[in-house]
Amino acid sequence: MDSEKIWRLWRAKGMKAALITVGTAVLFGTVDSFTSRVIPSIVQYADDSLSPPGFLLHFKTPVTLSAIKVSKVGAAVPLPTGSITPVRAAIRGTPGNYDLSLERDFRGSKQVLDTVITVPARDAIIPIDTAEDQWTTVAAIESLDGTKTPLMALVRLAAAPADWDLVKTLPADLPRDIVTAALHEVGVSEIKDSDRVARYWEATEMGARGNVSPDLPWNGTFVAYAVSTASITPPPGSPAARSWRAWGRPQSYDDAAPGSVALFNPHPERWMVGIILRKRPQCIDTILGNIQNQVVISCISTRPAAIRAPI
Repeated sequence: MDSEKIWRLWRAKGMKAALITVGTAVLFGTVDSFTSRVIPSIVQYADDSLSPPGFLLHFKTPVTLSAIKVSKVGAAVPLPTGSITPVRAAIRGTPGNYDLSLERDFRGSKQVLDTVITVPARDAIIPIDTAEDQWTTVAAIESLDGTKTPLMALVRLAAAPADWDLVKTLPADLPRDIVTAALHEVGVSEIKDSDRVARYWEATEMGARGNVSPDLPWNGTFVAYAVSTASITPPPGSPAARSWRAWGRPQSYDDAAPGSVALFNPHPERWMVGIILRKRPQCIDTILGNIQNQVVISCISTRPAAIRAPI
């Protein structure tokens, strides 16, 4: 360990902490020489003591956050955070894929921005799109199931690199084609992209007849578009979410896989359908259309009423 690093450690943590760190590092180096185990170098150990491994989030649009949570994909325990400003946040963690959830208070309402980020290396700077159209009002999410119980978590308006990495692991067959088609549409809005949503209707018998009103819900229509892109025929009446109960073949929850269709019935009068992206311990990442007039990825915490796989 060079003298400069020891001096930095001494000034940062005091004499006692410096001596303990140096002594531990020397001990690790000695053990390493006898056992050939993969143990961090003395210099790396000192660096980690001075500045724990981490990464920075860079907010493209300045934002005042009320809460921030970063956790390994599928894990519940959040990472510790460092300093947070309107343009950046320091996170203590190692390279990998993480769920990111930001919260802010906006004009009296609580809003969230959820996404999945990939940290390629220590000290990486990860840009986060915090523009106005990336935020979702929590009250709107909670009202989807007709109760005040949150049905959906991690509502994302863009596909993340980790999502595309997952696609690469899928076999080159129908489920992969369905997921790919659905992911390409995440972020589409009926307000800004009405022509795109009109194309979804072309995959249904209603769209083929030109009998479509812009006020009609298109949750099932989006799924029809995704499966038809993979050259699979949607069920009759596909714009209605419940029509997908008879499509394809039944699949158990344990066997649920990317590319299958998940149906949710959170309220007796309400059905919702989407494309499964991945299963997590606490919810299912699902690609859905017509959620707040957009295509989103959401982790749905309720168990699907039915799961159907392509034939």
